[in-house]
Parts: sequence; structure tokens; C-alpha cells
Amino acid sequence: MARPAIQRAIELDPELAEAHASKGLLHEINRELGPSLNSYKRAVQLDPTSTMALMWYGNALSKSQDVLGAHEQYQKALEHDPLHPVVQQNFLRNMIATGSGQQAADMAKAMHEVSGEERLLKPMFHALTKMGKFDAILEFLVRYNFSEEHQEHSLFVISETLINLHRFDQAKALLANQERHALFEGKSLLIAKLAVAERDASSLNKLVEDLKNQSIGKEEKEKLSFECVDARKTAWLGLADFMESKYTAALTHLLAAEKEEYLACDFGEDRHISLLLYIAETYRMLNNDEAAANYFDTAKARIDKALSLGWGEAFTQQVLLAYYLLTDQTEHIGELLERLNQEQINPWSGLINNPIVDRYINEPKNSALLKPFQKKYQETLEKSRSIPLAKYGID
Repeated sequence: MARPAIQRAIELDPELAEAHASKGLLHEINRELGPSLNSYKRAVQLDPTSTMALMWYGNALSKSQDVLGAHEQYQKALEHDPLHPVVQQNFLRNMIATGSGQQAADMAKAMHEVSGEERLLKPMFHALTKMGKFDAILEFLVRYNFSEEHQEHSLFVISETLINLHRFDQAKALLANQERHALFEGKSLLIAKLAVAERDASSLNKLVEDLKNQSIGKEEKEKLSFECVDARKTAWLGLADFMESKYTAALTHLLAAEKEEYLACDFGEDRHISLLLYIAETYRMLNNDEAAANYFDTAKARIDKALSLGWGEAFTQQVLLAYYLLTDQTEHIGELLERLNQEQINPWSGLINNPIVDRYINEPKNSALLKPFQKKYQETLEKSRSIPLAKYGID
């Protein structure tokens, strides 16, 4: 019903910016990214002051991996409505994607102090997580009292942080007390992250089985296609097989996830590249070096494209570092780690949570390069243990 009405509005007034923006949003919901970009572009041409059209255009550009183009649209939107909380939030997320994590975290905190808008804390936590500053997250959580509306997200953040710190028993206790919600976000993602961090294939398989018996709510239907839901579950099955060294089964599931359009789903480019790396490494474990090389090349091409479009290494650090480890590029590993150290980014948690690099980070030449980050992680872990979490029921 919406599409004919919007098209009729455009026919009656071809210069109605709101109609073109609505058409772009409808295309985006239907995962028609190219047409949505065209409609949004036309909308902002007709009305350069439309905050929502500028923001939606920025969102679509970000989905197309053009983070520099998205940054420009978000800046324009903020010029017209500097206190719009959703525009602020998306602008901050874009800053993180371009590699300005600490700046984004500081700006998010400052914006929150001015407006009191709690949604702005989400990009702050995201930036601190990407940088490995888990103690800073816990220190903020124990000082700040969230409203009821955002209490659920605070539980997500502390659970994820405990998993990243490998305080698994405490994370499990928190998750056990949380209600089951959101098929694709929240508790399910945390259960999967915990299972992978513990190398617990049986728990990951059980999660997929449980999700098969869950109906998809209206909110998830609006956010993602059924294909994306199936692709994520299939990829998890492949990851579970990989952790158990069942490489033939793993390859079947990982290739099926690719066929189910995992790479087209809005999971983030780092997730897309990670799937390609898992397929490449699985081919290598099955002694198919030619296929492995092809997938490694495809992954590197996507990394290069992401970087050329403005994606910062703070965002792509894990897949870029994983690629270098898997392809035995010691010199590039050292160069990347030096830059990450200068930017105060610690990738150690991401590495030890990723089964694909297990045997590579323990190789002497790599272990020596990574040792300073491992030490900093241990210091963060020890510091985190001194932060009282009684308000979350953690002794």
C-alpha cells in the first residue's frame, strides 16, 4: 500500500522532498540499497535543510560502506538540528567507524551531560569496547543510574564487558537472570559471543536449535529479512563445527551462509570479512590451498575497499589483524600493532575471543609482537576486579 501512495505523491508533485525521502526509506527497508540512495539523494537536493532526509541518506551511505559520504550528511543534519539525539547518535557511530574512537567516546559523554539523552551512551560504550577499555566501561556503569527504558541496554553492556574480560561465570549469571528477548539482538548475541569465547560448540549449537523454535517478532521482521536471520544461524553452525575441527561440516555451513546472502545483510563489514576469512581458513584446513587463496584475496579486497572508503583501523582492526596473522605477514602485523598502540587501542580481547587465530597468536614470532597488548589486557582485567559490581548482583 505504501509504495503506490508514495509514487502517486511524486507524480502529483515531482519536487516534493518528503515523498522522495519516504520512497528511499521504503527501498531501504526492502534492502534495495541502490534505489534508496538515489531517492535520498534526490530528497536532499530538493530540500537541503531536511534533517531526517540528510540523516537517512547518511545511514544508507554508511550501509554502502561510504562512511566519509555518510559523515558529510550527518554533519549537515547536525548543522540544521544540532540537538537531535538520533542524528547525534549516528554521527558518533560514524566517527567510530572512521577510527576516531576516543574522540567519539569523549564527545558522546559531553553530549550526554548537556542533554541527558541516554541513547548517546551507546556509541560511547561501543567506542570504549572497540578500544579495549573495559575498566572504563565498568567504572561508568557503577556510577551511573540508568532509567528504566535503558536498563536493559546497561545489562547488555556489562554482560558483554564481562565476556570480553573472560569473567565467564559472572557473565553467565547475569545472562541467566535476563529475560529472553529480541531474536537477533540482545541476549542471543551475548550467548553466542560467550559460547565462542569459551570455545563451547555445544552451547552455540543449542542456541541455534532454540532459535529455530522461536517465532520472529514484528520488530525483527521490520529490521531484517528472513534470509538474514537464517544466514546468521547458519554461520553460527559453521563456527561451532570449526571449533570442533569438523572442517567439512564447517565449510558446508559457512558456504551456505554466504549463499543465504550473509554478505548482503546489515551485520557490519567486519562481520562480512570475518565470514570470508573463516571460509578461507577452513579450505586451508581441508588442504584446498587454491580455494583458500581465492577467499583470502576476496577478504583482502574488501578490507582495502573499506579502508579506501574511510573505515578506520580502529573499526577494522580485528579482521585486518586476523588477515595478517592467517597469511603470515609479520611485518604488516608489527606495523598495524604499532599504530594501534599509538591510538591506545588494545586488540587482545578480540583476538582471544576469535577461534580462527588461536594457533597463530601462539606462534613465537607473533606472540612476541602481541605480548605488550596481552600484558595491558591483564592489567585491565586486574583493575576491573577492584571495581565493585554489587548493584548488578556480582560479588
